[in-house]
Amino acid sequence: MTCKNNKTESAQMMICMQAGKRSSLEIFVSILSCLTEAELKKTHITHKANLDSRLASKYINSLVELNLISKKDPSFYVITARGRDFLKQYEELIEMIEPKSAKTVQSRLPSDNFTPSLSDNVLAYSPRIQS
Repeated sequence: MTCKNNKTESAQMMICMQAGKRSSLEIFVSILSCLTEAELKKTHITHKANLDSRLASKYINSLVELNLISKKDPSFYVITARGRDFLKQYEELIEMIEPKSAKTVQSRLPSDNFTPSLSDNVLAYSPRIQS
């Protein structure tokens, strides 16, 4: 993803590690992150958030309706206080659910009873079946 600040970048990478489409939430965060840097025209938002013009219009209109961004004049969009608060809460939520490193988790589990596996880019431990 593009146009991220430090905390948002790691948060988005945790959510969107899989190749493919981004969720609406990820696109909202990407657009809002772009607007924290400067006020931008729709074409610049489209480019920085890596969207096509049709999708950019759709998401920008949704963000305006949600009062997360607003039009400063006929050409420029700015993030609102509510949009900044949304980003802050998003970052806090991601920090709260961000998985600990594999070493920390692994050190708490008896290694002879659990097997680590990587599924959907999430480290999980399942009991070993003993035969």
